[in-house]
Amino acid sequence: MIKKGSLKIKNLSVAKNRVNNVKENGRLINKGNGQEKKEAEKLKRLKMYRTKANLKKMNQKINEVRRIEPSIKWFNNTRTISQNKLEIFRNKLEETTHDPFSIVIKRSKIPVELLKDEKNVVTKKYKNENFLRIEKYHDIYSKKKKRKKPKLNVGTLEEYAKRAEQNLSTYETKNDNSLIEKRNEIEKKFSKDQLLKIGQSKRIWAELYKVIDSSDILLQVLDARDPIGTRCKKLEETLKKDRPNKHMILILNKIDLIPVSVAEKWIKSSQKIIQHSYHANINK
Repeated sequence: MIKKGSLKIKNLSVAKNRVNNVKENGRLINKGNGQEKKEAEKLKRLKMYRTKANLKKMNQKINEVRRIEPSIKWFNNTRTISQNKLEIFRNKLEETTHDPFSIVIKRSKIPVELLKDEKNVVTKKYKNENFLRIEKYHDIYSKKKKRKKPKLNVGTLEEYAKRAEQNLSTYETKNDNSLIEKRNEIEKKFSKDQLLKIGQSKRIWAELYKVIDSSDILLQVLDARDPIGTRCKKLEETLKKDRPNKHMILILNKIDLIPVSVAEKWIKSSQKIIQHSYHANINK
């Protein structure tokens, strides 16, 4: 006779062994039935059901309550200046910019846009749209327009034809800018030698601009025998337009290889930029 208790014990032992096998090896004893993946997913799901949430972390307050001081300073203007002080500061800044021996170092807190005169500044927008200063948009195209006909210096069609004939008679291909630009583009493509392109790659220019951004004063070394050929005008123009806070000093090297009179004339001709002259030999 088999007792009921013995059957229950045997079934429980088999189930435990089966679960332990799956946990240890990740596989069932019965292979090739396609139930291995399902059994592993089932075990993960059961483990998820058994895990409980950490109530301490759930009830924990992340940040304490902060309060801002109730004062008027949060609603006032932070940086204000009167027009009189602005004019005084503008005059001083003009003096320092024209003087090559003075340098403005800290420009982060200076309102440069307010200090520039609107009369002298000509932006790209106004360069392309100068006609709006002469005739405004609402005077031409709106309902209150005043001009009905285009402004021409010619009264009749015959005068217009005569002017066209005069332009044809005085036309020369040498003075045509569009043709000159095309010729220059063709010459650039075919006339440049590979030796002339050495030292002008984008990588070298990128390294040069890194040095410019990380320095306040730049030293440009020129050869006294050919100062114009060794001088970089493009770099000086970019410093004036985009980086006015940076300054450049020209160093005229190998000055003992040229006559003294020539060196004196060169230094006098360029007084706007600071210049220093050096000999080729260090001992001299």
